[in-house]
Amino acid sequence: MKSKKIDGYPLQAIMGVSQIKSPPRAIIQVIRNLKEKKKWDPFFAQGHVLEVIDDQTSVIYQAYEPSLNFFFSLFS
Repeated sequence: MKSKKIDGYPLQAIMGVSQIKSPPRAIIQVIRNLKEKKKWDPFFAQGHVLEVIDDQTSVIYQAYEPSLNFFFSLFS
């Protein structure tokens, strides 16, 4: 993981890199499954599909919980 301070912005930019050994279709299924998202994303509050445009495109609403632990880790 890399972090970097960007001039003019109060927060740091954080980049993480990982390799997932699963087929892309399986990864997309996990990301799109809003009913299960709270199990692996602690900041996820709620979400639902607003519009299905075609088989590969949807407009999805997602809301996230703020976390002071996350912000403290950025500045420590």
